[in-house]
Amino acid sequence: ALSQEEDIRKFFRLIREELPNDDMAERLRLGKEYVRKYPKNYDVAHELCWIINWSDKEVQAENLPLLREQCRKIMDGCTLQTYRESAVRLMCTLGTDEDWDEWSKLCAEDYKTYRGEILEERLLAQERYAECVLRKGANKLELFCQCFLR
Repeated sequence: ALSQEEDIRKFFRLIREELPNDDMAERLRLGKEYVRKYPKNYDVAHELCWIINWSDKEVQAENLPLLREQCRKIMDGCTLQTYRESAVRLMCTLGTDEDWDEWSKLCAEDYKTYRGEILEERLLAQERYAECVLRKGANKLELFCQCFLR
């Protein structure tokens, strides 16, 4: 029998090396299986979140409660900043308007441009192209102002 560490390495090998890139259904199935097996493993939770992100819109919507659960788990217990930032970004981009209200507040106050970039991604994901273009312009202006003021 494989140890937990070996089994998790096997999961990542399957996901990243052995499965065809377009086999999202199998990736999602494996991600769900390993999250059930290892509910306290943040690496597996983080990977499942990104699998959901890379899936089509229908699969994203269907798995939003699972994404929310995994992102909350990461925010509640994981100290790895990159995973925490990913959780915020994914919930802000793929979540509901209520998720946006909750999760966008988790961006550090000094990262106004980061929030703007996430909002731009959210508008693009929602196919709100005209608003996305306007947000992109506002983001560029904010960056210019920051550079100019420094």
